[in-house]
Amino acid sequence: MMIITLLAGAALAGSADGIDHELSVELGSMYTSDDTWRALSDSESVTALGIRAGYSISPSVAVVASWHRGVHDSRLSISSNDTVNMDFTIHQLAVGPKVDYPIFHWLRPYATVQGVGVLGRLQLDEDSQDDDNDLLRFSDTSFGGFAALGAEFVPGSESRRLHLATHLEMGYGKVFAMTFEDEDAGNTAIEIGDLDMQGFTINAGVGVRF
Repeated sequence: MMIITLLAGAALAGSADGIDHELSVELGSMYTSDDTWRALSDSESVTALGIRAGYSISPSVAVVASWHRGVHDSRLSISSNDTVNMDFTIHQLAVGPKVDYPIFHWLRPYATVQGVGVLGRLQLDEDSQDDDNDLLRFSDTSFGGFAALGAEFVPGSESRRLHLATHLEMGYGKVFAMTFEDEDAGNTAIEIGDLDMQGFTINAGVGVRF
């Protein structure tokens, strides 16, 4: 009973310095070696822009959540005379714990493991100047996760209530295969293939702690 009481007290204590919240704008990339992706693009990564928020439930543990939107555009040659425009968009929602170990008040290395839900959309069009009737739209949802190690830098006096902060993290992520089907085909939807995204991830952000 005493152990349970101590754990509950730690969870409700917040951070030791009273800085319980974080909010950041984040830029990141996920690299993938999937064969389907390589057939669609020369790039091995999808860049994403989003926001991250967190709340400290103890001096060293926070719950963080983030939303990112990644966009990749490319032009594919399907014959000597014909090309296709490809627009790939991914929306990612992630949530999980972040455990840090402050070395100084301004330097906080951390580790995080987060679950991920994604919505992927793929659009193909022979000519981007034509009307929308020429578009083929495919979409699917999936889930996955990632684990990362990072560091947060919080410059300024420790006594301040509002701090600017930056962070950088690197790790490995995986999103299970998305099977793309034509959004406009109804019950006769046509599958064009699977996309399995996994590989090295890197995220960098700037924001505030308060």
